Amino acid sequence: MTNKKAGIIKTFGFVGETKVMRHVLAWSLLLGVLASAYPGGARRAEAVPPPNIILILTDDQRWDTLWAMDKVQLRLVQKGTTFANAFVTTPLCCPTRSSLYSGGYLPKNTNVLTNLLPNGSVSTFTDIPTLGTLIKQNGYATGFIGKYMNKYDTQLAPYVPPGWSKFIGLNDDSDWNNFTVVVGSSTATQSSTGTVQTITQYMTDYLRDQALAFIDQYKSGPFLLIITPKAPHGPATPAPGDENLFSTFTNTRPNVNEADLSDKPQWLQAAADPTDDATAFARNQLRSLQAVDRMVSQIYIRLNTHNLVNKTNIAYTSDNGFMWGEHAVQKKTKPYEESIRVPLVIRGPGIVQGVTSTYDVAMNLDLGTTILRWAGLNTVTDGLDLRDILDGGPPVSWPRENGIMFQSFSKDNLEKYTPPLWSAWRTKLYKLIEYPQSGEKEFYDLTADPYEMSSQHSSSSFATLISQYSANIAANEGLINYMATTSLPAATTSVPYSYQFPARGGTTPYAWSTTGTNPLPPGLTLGASTGILSGTPTQSGSYTFKVQVIDSSTSAQNGKHQSFIVEGINLLVNP
Repeated sequence: MTNKKAGIIKTFGFVGETKVMRHVLAWSLLLGVLASAYPGGARRAEAVPPPNIILILTDDQRWDTLWAMDKVQLRLVQKGTTFANAFVTTPLCCPTRSSLYSGGYLPKNTNVLTNLLPNGSVSTFTDIPTLGTLIKQNGYATGFIGKYMNKYDTQLAPYVPPGWSKFIGLNDDSDWNNFTVVVGSSTATQSSTGTVQTITQYMTDYLRDQALAFIDQYKSGPFLLIITPKAPHGPATPAPGDENLFSTFTNTRPNVNEADLSDKPQWLQAAADPTDDATAFARNQLRSLQAVDRMVSQIYIRLNTHNLVNKTNIAYTSDNGFMWGEHAVQKKTKPYEESIRVPLVIRGPGIVQGVTSTYDVAMNLDLGTTILRWAGLNTVTDGLDLRDILDGGPPVSWPRENGIMFQSFSKDNLEKYTPPLWSAWRTKLYKLIEYPQSGEKEFYDLTADPYEMSSQHSSSSFATLISQYSANIAANEGLINYMATTSLPAATTSVPYSYQFPARGGTTPYAWSTTGTNPLPPGLTLGASTGILSGTPTQSGSYTFKVQVIDSSTSAQNGKHQSFIVEGINLLVNP
C-alpha cells in the first residue's frame, strides 16, 4: 500500500485495492470494445446520466455521534465512505450553511461571517449563484426542505430564494411539535414569495414526509434534494417514544471538565464552569437524532422503491460540532476539535464502500464543490473535488495535507462560553490558535495530545513551527477589525485626538468609513485610507457609531469585497 493509499483505512474489509483495480480494468476493456465497434462509441459510453444528489445536513451534531444512529450505519457507513477528519472552517451555523449552499466558498468570500447582523445572518448572503441556482440551470429539479439560515424567520420569510423547484423553509421553529414553514418555488434566476403554513406534526417527521414526496414527484430525475433537520440543535426535543433512550450515556473524553487550565487563554479560564453538566443535553441530542436516523432509512427505502439507489449520491453531515463540557465549556464557535469536527459520510454509485478515509477535508468547502461536480458543473470555488478519494483514490495531490485555515469572526452569540475572535491553522499533526484581540496563542501537538490538554505555545521546541503556522494564518485570514473593546479612549474638547482602528486579514489596501445614521463627534474625521480617527473635538457628549473596513479582494461568489463592521463604538468627549 502506498503512502497515499494509506489515506483509506479498510474498516469492513470487503472492498479493497484489488476490487477497485478490477473495476477500472473492466471498464477500460469495455470502452475499448465499444470504441472499436462503433465510431465514437467510447465517447457515448462515457456519457453516464447525471446522478441524483441528496444532502442531509443536521444542526450542531458532533462528529463522534454516528455510533448512536444504527440506520445511518447500515445505509450509509457500511455502504459508503466515512471521513474521519471532516471539519468546518467557521464552526457556526450561518457561516457554514452559506459556505456550503454557495457551492464551497469560504465564509470570508460569502460575506456571511456570523449568525447575526451586521456581519452575518441570512440577510448578508448573496443567493445567486448557489447550489440551487447553478444545478437547476443545469437541468436538475431542486428541492430544499428544512432550516435555511439564521434569522430567515425574522429577516426574510416568506421570501423563497431563487433556485428551488420546491422550497419548504422552517420559519417559527421553537416548538418542534407546533411550528410554521414557508412553502413555495422559484426559478433559477428569480426569487418568489411563499405561503406560511402551520404544522402540528413532529418536526423531523414532517421534513421526512416532504422529502419522500419530493422523491416521488421528481423520481424521473435528475434531482438535487437538500434536507436540513433542526436536530440535534437545542432544545433537541426527542420524538415521541425516544424520550428515555441513552439514559446512561456519559461523555468520557479525558478533557471533560479539564482541571488545569493554566495553559489556556484568559477567556477560557473565565468562561470555564465545571458545575454546568452537559450530560442531560447531550442525551437529548442523541435522542433527537433518532428521528433523523429513521428518516435516512426511509429515504433509502423510497429510493429503492423507485429503483434509484444506484442512481443517487447521498451525503450526510452537520453544520458544526458541539462541546459537551470539554475544557469545562460547552457549545460551538470554539477552535477545539469537538467544535470544528463534523460527521461526513457519502455513498453512491462508484463510491468505495465500508471504508474510512483519513484525508483531511473542509466539509463546507469540499462537499459543496463535489456536489457541483456530480451535477456536471466545473464552477471554480474554494473547495476541492472529493471524487478521487470517493472512488478509492489516491488523489494525485491533496492540498489539505498542508493544513486548513479556521476562523471565528465575532462574539455575536453572547452566551458565557463564546470566545473572542480567533484564527487557527491545523494540520494532521499540529494546531496553532491565535487571538488577535489579546495576542494570546495556543499550540497543540495533536499526536501526543489529541485532547488538547497541554498547550505548547511557549515551548522553544515548537518555535519554528509556530512561526510557520502564524505565517499561514496571515496569508489566509479573512478581514477583521480586531478592537479589544468598543469603548475608545476618552477625548476632550479643544484637545487634538487620534485613535488608530486595527485591522488584519483580507487584501490590503483597506478602505475605512462610518456606516449607519449616527455621526462622528463634531470635529473628528475617519481617514478613509488610514483608519485613523483624528481631529479636535468641538462638542462634549457621549457618542455611539459604527465603523466599517473593506479590503481590496473580489469574491468569486458574489463579486464583493471582504468587509467587517464594528457597531456600538463609544467615545466620551469631556468638556
